[in-house]
Amino acid sequence: MLATDFSPNRLEAAKESALEFINQLPSQTKVGIISFSGASYIKQRPSNDQNLAKDAVRSIETELIAGTGIGEVIITATNVLLAEKPSNSIILITDGQNNIGASIAESIEYAKNHQITVNTIGIGTKEGGTFTNFNESVISKVNFEDLQLIAKETNGKSYLANNELDIKNAYNEIINLNEGSKKIDLANYLLLLSLFILIIEIILMNTRYRTIP
Repeated sequence: MLATDFSPNRLEAAKESALEFINQLPSQTKVGIISFSGASYIKQRPSNDQNLAKDAVRSIETELIAGTGIGEVIITATNVLLAEKPSNSIILITDGQNNIGASIAESIEYAKNHQITVNTIGIGTKEGGTFTNFNESVISKVNFEDLQLIAKETNGKSYLANNELDIKNAYNEIINLNEGSKKIDLANYLLLLSLFILIIEIILMNTRYRTIP
């Protein structure tokens, strides 16, 4: 998410668009924030205090490269949403490179079993962007195939964002889809922001996936 094909990088573009998205939501909408890399971290549990949600988004920063656990964060998000009524909608925004933790297939099955819809937004250009990892320049390209599969299998929608406007349009379409659907309630969103490089121990609420010390 530090790749520079967005200005100043993918992460900051994602954060800025997330803040605009939260501003558009009705005041009663609950929003939760989870950041993730090799592990998932609940920055803000679902709440209708949108100022808290925006503060949580702003607080997301980068430290060390640790991989991206998309499968793991979907399981975490599902567990968080199970405590909410109704609880059925996740927005996952990431560069889509799952390389640690639970598999995509496993996370899809887990979300489906709990009737959770996952909408995905893949960030990145086809050419890719560069970032520095241990003094070496690395090219990062969005892996959209996994994100398409996640959305399709959970009855969500997938979007490929090549620029900041694409991210905003994806958010707007998701809002419109939810407002017009009898199956999806706008009362709960779980907004997921991918951090390629945040190292935090993952502790899940479901015994099957809990980290054992």
